[in-house]
Amino acid sequence: MRKIQIYCDAITYFLPLCHYYFDGMNKLKEILRKQGRSNKWLAVQLGKSENTIGSWCANKTQPKLNDIEKICKILTIKSTDIISI
Repeated sequence: MRKIQIYCDAITYFLPLCHYYFDGMNKLKEILRKQGRSNKWLAVQLGKSENTIGSWCANKTQPKLNDIEKICKILTIKSTDIISI
């Protein structure tokens, strides 16, 4: 039981720091800017709302894996180009 408590304490401590140390989870905004594309353009290509794309670009939410695959095909990039660690 003590190991579980230590683990939970560690998660509680480090989870808020993850947002500070990592610069988001994807580079979609940067890629769109480099290619001269807009959120609206990508939204039309994917059949998604502009708000959804905006949320992905701001790293408020993340696209699902199948959406990442579609984005990569549309923008002709590799999945490793879009994911930031």
